[in-house]
Amino acid sequence: MFTALVVSACQTTPKNYESVEQGTWQTKVLVQDKVKKKSFIVNVEFKAQAHRGLRMDVFSPLGTHEASLVLNGDKVDYILVDQRQAFSGLATDQSLKPVISVPVHPKVLESVLFDHPIEKSGWTCDRDPEGFLNECRNGESNLVVRWRDRMAHRKNIFIDHPAAEVQIRVLEFDSKIENPKKAFSLSVPSSFKRHKIN
Repeated sequence: MFTALVVSACQTTPKNYESVEQGTWQTKVLVQDKVKKKSFIVNVEFKAQAHRGLRMDVFSPLGTHEASLVLNGDKVDYILVDQRQAFSGLATDQSLKPVISVPVHPKVLESVLFDHPIEKSGWTCDRDPEGFLNECRNGESNLVVRWRDRMAHRKNIFIDHPAAEVQIRVLEFDSKIENPKKAFSLSVPSSFKRHKIN
């Protein structure tokens, strides 16, 4: 009986991602576009290495590939599959807007996955009584990030902005990334129109 209680407690103890160096997150993402007054749900696989790189692969609920984004250092590349377009340039606060409708820098999203305090200018963060990040906010850009409902490796992340709110529901986590070299490069089909950003 005691062993069962210990095992049960370990399964529900929130995972501390701050010490994780890399991983793959399977998520369900709800985007509520406040400007266009519409919402949509996508499945997103995140692959990230702490302070080194981020990849997002976005799929419809039926599994259709919709978009991919790769951040390496300060450079971002992304493709919008149904528009058959590819974009490349320096990462900015506008880089993720075509993908998730919120003007948030990809490095902020990387910090959010790893539960790292956001270190970019203008951000302040606080922790809950257990020491986990609770909320980060940026008054200049009107962005608020909240972490909620932590249980084992699962958590809900809310990114709120006057233009849109994004809810990232972490469903699965794996501390491995298959073929990291390939994961952090983006293959662009030759038929896609290429654009330079900034």
